[in-house]
Formats: sequence, C-alpha cells, structure tokens
Amino acid sequence: MSTAKARDNFADVLRGLAIVSIVQCHAAWVLPRSGFPIADFTCFFHVNSFLFLAGYFFRPIREPKELYAVLGKRLSKLWFLFFSYTAAFTLLNPLLLRLHFIPAEQAMPLLRGLYHGLMLENQQPLLYTFWFIPMFLITTFVFSAGFCFCQRQKRPLPWHLLFAAFCALAGIYGHKQQITSAYYAAEAVLVVPLLYLGFLARRYWERISPFLNPAAALPAAFVLLVMLRLYPGQRIDLSSYQIWSPALFYPLSLLGLFMACGFARGLCRVPILSSLLALAGRNSFSVMALHLPVFKLVDVVYGSLSGIDPALYELAPRAFGFWPVYLLVGTALSVALAELGKWLLARYRKHPLAIQ
Repeated sequence: MSTAKARDNFADVLRGLAIVSIVQCHAAWVLPRSGFPIADFTCFFHVNSFLFLAGYFFRPIREPKELYAVLGKRLSKLWFLFFSYTAAFTLLNPLLLRLHFIPAEQAMPLLRGLYHGLMLENQQPLLYTFWFIPMFLITTFVFSAGFCFCQRQKRPLPWHLLFAAFCALAGIYGHKQQITSAYYAAEAVLVVPLLYLGFLARRYWERISPFLNPAAALPAAFVLLVMLRLYPGQRIDLSSYQIWSPALFYPLSLLGLFMACGFARGLCRVPILSSLLALAGRNSFSVMALHLPVFKLVDVVYGSLSGIDPALYELAPRAFGFWPVYLLVGTALSVALAELGKWLLARYRKHPLAIQ
C-alpha cells in the first residue's frame, strides 16, 4: 500500500474510532457493572480527533482570495447540512411527539425551528451533537485566516508560534471568565493549536509515524486512566464547557490524541475492523446526526414489545440500560442510512431527467 493511501486509511480509521466513541458516550456514560467512566476516558480524544484531522488535511493558503473561496465552500456545505437536518426534524416534530421520541415541552414551532437552523443554533434535542458544527466552523476559520496571515510574513515561523500561543491564552482566558455562547466561540479559539498539531503531523508523517503504534499508545492510556482515578468527575467536554484545568488541557489532549492515533494505526492492520471503522469514519457526519434518533427508535421498539409506559421512551438520550445494543444499532443503522442516501443520490444523478 502506498504511503498516501496508508495515511488516508489511517485518517478514516481514526475518524471512525472517534465517532464510535461519541456514540458510546451517549449509549453509556459509565459502564454498568464495572463502573468504569468510559465517556470520561473517550472524551480525551473523540472530539479532538476531528479537530486534529482538520489540521491534518489542511492545505496551506497564502492568497486571501483563495482563502475566501475555501472558507466559503466549507461554510456553505456545513450550513446546508445543518439547516437541512434541523428543518427536517422541525417538520417531523408532530410525528416525533406521537412516537414519544421527544417530550412535549421540547417540541419547537416551525418558524422558530427554521430560524435556529438558519442561524446555526442547535436547539433540536435529537440533534444535540450539532453543537460541534458552529464551533468547528469558527475554529477552522480562525486557524485558516491566521495561517494565511502568518505565511505572508517575511519570517512565518515566529508568527505561527505567536498566533498559536495567542489562541491558547485567549481560549483559556475565555474559559476562566466563563464566556459562553451558542457557537462555543471561546472553545473554538482554545482548540486552534490542535489543528496546528494535525498539520505538523501530516507534514512530518514519515518521522513520527514509527512512534504511533499500540505499544506506544498503552503508556499514554495508562496515564489517562491514572488521571481519571486521581481526579474523579473531571473531564474534557467542550460541549459543557469543561476542559479539566487550563494547565492540563493541552497535555491531556496531546496524550489522548497520541493514544488514539497509536490505536488507530494498530487497527489499520486488522482488515475487518479497519474496514468497518473506516466506513463509519467516512460517514461520521451522518452517524453524528442520526445516532440519537436511532437510540429513540430502539427505545420505542423495545418499549412497545415489552408493554412499557410510552412516557419512559422520552428519556434522553436513551431510556434503557442495554448500552451495547445502542452502540451497535446506533452506529450500524446510521451508517446504513447514510450509504442508502448516497446510493439513491447516485441513481438520481444518473437519471436522464435529473437536474444537473
């Protein structure tokens, strides 16, 4: 396998590992019998992996016109997806209420739901994970614009270092001042250095890849487990404005990414697992959008067959405790729906009457 293909497969597997970990977090925050805080552990890397990969695939830009074109294309694509899903779930609110997917107090009027979708505001309970999209857009915009500015200077390296340090300090200050917004702006600035980390990883891939393996990842995992044991209840969870502590956010994030990359490269050597994770990775947006509705579908099917009070179905993010079913069905059905959508779209585009 060529180096380029190996890198691409690694990225898909890492993305798949990250999105499966996010589904796991919502399936069970703590493993029932062991009491192990699985969500706190995966929070060290799952969201950060997507930020790391954004920097990993970043193409250096020097000219402002090219920057505007790239950022405009990304904004239009993610805005369209965000609005489409939000509008669809808003239109489906009456059906979701009837099926007990959501409680009555969380139903949203049509115009208000469409307005929130237009403004990239995450208000749909079944699309809770969409909090990430505006933050991702802001952080990629800040990183891309700052990178372009630094590259245009006579000596780019000092400017890159200053810019990354400024983002880190500004993000930490915003966190300490408890600056919150619907778009997670402070957190978006805080994580800009993680995009730099991904960019450097791709640039120096040949040098660092030998150190990314499961054997090297195990000590990192051990350190993270020790930290969880020493500081129970602490976590890195940007969606709830938690970063553990300003002094430890970057070291723990670096350890988490190193661990995830090491395990991802190890999984690349296991054909079946790597293929499944890569498939989930290529459909990570759809899994992010659909796994919570799939959870509620599992609740409704099980509850109906068991004769359970329908009001219990409305508990979020899932009503019952069989987390392996939520994890497997939530991931697999979301991927299947995404692949079906791609197939139907491909068939439509081949149709002679399709609008080109």
